[in-house]
Amino acid sequence: MLKQHKRPPLDKRKKLDRIKDILKRVPDRKQKILEIKETRNALAELDELLAFAAECDKDEWEDVPEVRTKPPKLGSKMSLGRDRIFNGSRSSVSWYKDTRARIIKKNARQHKGKIVCEDCNSVLELKEAQIDHIKDWARYQNNADLIYFCFDGWHFSGQLLDDIRAVYNDEDNLQVLCDSCNPSKSGKKGDDLNGPQPMYACPYGGSDECDWDKVE
Repeated sequence: MLKQHKRPPLDKRKKLDRIKDILKRVPDRKQKILEIKETRNALAELDELLAFAAECDKDEWEDVPEVRTKPPKLGSKMSLGRDRIFNGSRSSVSWYKDTRARIIKKNARQHKGKIVCEDCNSVLELKEAQIDHIKDWARYQNNADLIYFCFDGWHFSGQLLDDIRAVYNDEDNLQVLCDSCNPSKSGKKGDDLNGPQPMYACPYGGSDECDWDKVE
């Protein structure tokens, strides 16, 4: 009757399986021995680290900043110094006082003194002329420069409201339309995609050690 050998414990079996795997992959015997020693050393170091972590007092980690796992919710009115941050809503952006007059005047110069819809070419009265963006605003606002800031332990990218307004009033992307043609455009309305976007948790937990601009 064959003698039955007792199976080693699970942890030892894993180590043996690791050694067997090394023996299969490395043809040179000397290299096999070195690989086995390195494996044993690595396992020993891991055991030491686990033992050290188990013995550490939690008080020793009080000075380590807490890292947030989820980005905080931003307010609708936030500032970077004196500059307002664009919150992503079109309702916070408006025309300059002279934007409509400048675009209509430019249109009239191009059509021999007449105001013409640049879609259907119908002649308009001054009160009928409407101003609209040529390229969809949700995409065109990407022309505004990005800013980067730290808020409540999280890093964000965004845009300043003044920069967004400048792009919103860019004459190169504005045209005159009639009342019928303007509503037929299918550009994105309301909240746009380019409000502040979370990037990653601040590695310093939002403390003074972080050199990113802070938003209160």
